[in-house]
Amino acid sequence: MELKNEYLNEKEARAYLKQFTGCDYVFAQGAHRKWGKSNDVELESNAPYFQIMPDTFDDGFFDWYVSERSGRQFFELRETCIIHFLNYRKIWLGLKSE
Repeated sequence: MELKNEYLNEKEARAYLKQFTGCDYVFAQGAHRKWGKSNDVELESNAPYFQIMPDTFDDGFFDWYVSERSGRQFFELRETCIIHFLNYRKIWLGLKSE
C-alpha cells in the first residue's frame, strides 16, 4: 500500500490494519479520556481521541487488549493508536504460541 503523506486517513488506516491483522477494524472517537485506571487520574479534553475496535468481530485479540490496556486505549493520533495496537497484538500472538 502506498502511503502518500505522514498522516493516515481513516480508509488508509483501516486497510493497513487489515493487511497486518487479517481483521476489519474501525476507529471510535471520544471527546474525553483518562490515561489510566485510577479514579485520581484527571479527565483530558483534547478531542478527538481515537480507539481501534473490531468492525464486527476479530480473532479474540480485542478482548485481551481491552483487558491488558484498560484505561490506555484512546490516543490523539490514529498513527499512535495503530502503533500501540500492533505492538500489543505482537505480544498477544507470542503468548498464544507458548
